[in-house]
Amino acid sequence: WGPQVSANTIARHSDTIAYELFTGVTRRVPRLYQSPA
Repeated sequence: WGPQVSANTIARHSDTIAYELFTGVTRRVPRLYQSPA
C-alpha cells in the first residue's frame, strides 16, 4: 500500500473494493499496526 497508493486505488484496478482487499488477508500475512502520528 504505502503513502502513495491508496487501498481504494488498488481496489479499483482489481475490480473490487478496499474492504475485500483487507478482509481477504489471511493469518499467514503479518499485520503491522501503527499508531497515528
